[in-house]
Amino acid sequence: MRQPDRQGVLGRLRRRIRAHCSCIKEEILRRGHVFVLKLRFRAETDYGVNMRRWDEDPYTKKARRENYEARSVYKLKEIDQKERLFSGVKVVIDLGAAPGSWTQYCLEKLPEKDSKIVAVDLMPLDFYCDRVTFIQGSIESVDFFMALDNKKADLVLSDMAPKTSGVHNRDVALSFDLSTLAFETA
Repeated sequence: MRQPDRQGVLGRLRRRIRAHCSCIKEEILRRGHVFVLKLRFRAETDYGVNMRRWDEDPYTKKARRENYEARSVYKLKEIDQKERLFSGVKVVIDLGAAPGSWTQYCLEKLPEKDSKIVAVDLMPLDFYCDRVTFIQGSIESVDFFMALDNKKADLVLSDMAPKTSGVHNRDVALSFDLSTLAFETA
C-alpha cells in the first residue's frame, strides 16, 4: 500500500497558511510517520494586513477625498441614481446610521428648508448637524412620532447589520430580525 505524500500535504497547508496570515516562526517536526507543522503567529500582523487592504480600496480612498464618513455611501448613491429615492422627500429616518455617510448624503439631497432627518444607531455618529436628530440606542426603544414632531417619514433607510459571530445560522437569524424591525418601523 502506498503511503500518502506527507510533504505535499504539508506544502499545500503551508501555502494556504501563508496566503491568509503571516507567521513569525515555522517549524516542521517529524514524529515517526507523522509530520507536525508548528507555527507561531503575530496577531497584530494579521489585523494590519486586513487594514492595509481596506485602506487601499478605491471606494475608501474616494470617500475620504469627498469627506464622507464611510465608503457605504456609494451603495446609497447607486440606489438613488436608479430609483430616484429622494424626489419629493422631506423627512427621512436613517436606521443603522453610524458612522454617518448615509446621513451626510441625505443632507446633500434634501432641501434645507423644512427637511428633517432622524438617525438612529447603537454607535455614535461622527459628525453633527442641526438638521439631524440623532438618537443613540436601539430602534425598538425609539418613539418615532415624537422624534418626527408627529409627522410621517417620507423615506426610511436601513443599513443595519448585527454583530456577527461566525455562526452562519445565528448571523442569518439576527440579520432577518433586524430587517423585520426596519420593515415594521417603515
